[in-house]
Amino acid sequence: MADARPQDSMTWTPLNPVLRAVESLSGDKVRPNCPQIRRQGSNQVLHFGFYDIQSEMDIFRPSALLLSYTQTMMAFLLVHPRPRRILMIGLGGGSLLKFCRKHLPGVDLTVVEINPDVIALRSEFQIPPDDQRLRVIQADGAKFVREVTGGSFDVILVDGFYGERMPSSLGSSPFYYHCHRLLTPGGVLACNLHPNDLMYETYRQRMAVIFETGVVFSQCEEVGNCIAFASKGAAFEVSLLEAGHPDRGRPDQISDAIWREIGFAMTCVLARVHETRLGEGMAHRNSDSPGFSGFTLE
Repeated sequence: MADARPQDSMTWTPLNPVLRAVESLSGDKVRPNCPQIRRQGSNQVLHFGFYDIQSEMDIFRPSALLLSYTQTMMAFLLVHPRPRRILMIGLGGGSLLKFCRKHLPGVDLTVVEINPDVIALRSEFQIPPDDQRLRVIQADGAKFVREVTGGSFDVILVDGFYGERMPSSLGSSPFYYHCHRLLTPGGVLACNLHPNDLMYETYRQRMAVIFETGVVFSQCEEVGNCIAFASKGAAFEVSLLEAGHPDRGRPDQISDAIWREIGFAMTCVLARVHETRLGEGMAHRNSDSPGFSGFTLE
């Protein structure tokens, strides 16, 4: 899930032939859990409900990351600039897939998507076909990480929503455990969470228990998105602070122009870490003062 802005200004365009046929025969809009496409100028939007954007693509720049939450998820590059293998849970319109495919040459991508209707829209979002470095697998993401045994991943990106909510299995303790198991030492997990989800705080706590070195939570510009970062081994927060400002951490394979496009979102993640550190320092100093009863800064 990406954005909760109302989409009334967009033109309804069900591009999938199956969806067109359903709407034509019934005279009704397709069911909310079906992937739907709207067009606004050169932008093509994928969503399930009538308010929440799942993915957005400029048809002339299909690999560009238009939504800030996808840019934020790429902050893993600050601490792991040259991943060799990436696992993605959730395909959507393939924004992260196409960006990584184009700007991280040589990276091996495995993408797991449970909904066959989403995979059926692959060509509509200019997602390249499978080859030796890319495979899109129709499967339950939680089941996949539980059962996969061959190899490990440098980065795991979780952006799996069914309709307007994240399946609880993608926020379970076993899921986070197996993500941790599959990561290489120093590998990064980035999860797109929804702060309005009734289970949001529970998901945060479960992740913090599995990733004992700490979890960084960064709110996105879009309403209803928070990206959680954790790493295996060294704390993601520490690694991020060591990496410094994004201007100093651009991977060689990514151009200055592309790095600037996503740099602001990365800067926000770094600022969030500094803000948290500052808050913790203030809390510690205040705790030494007479009469302090303790509090948590969020």
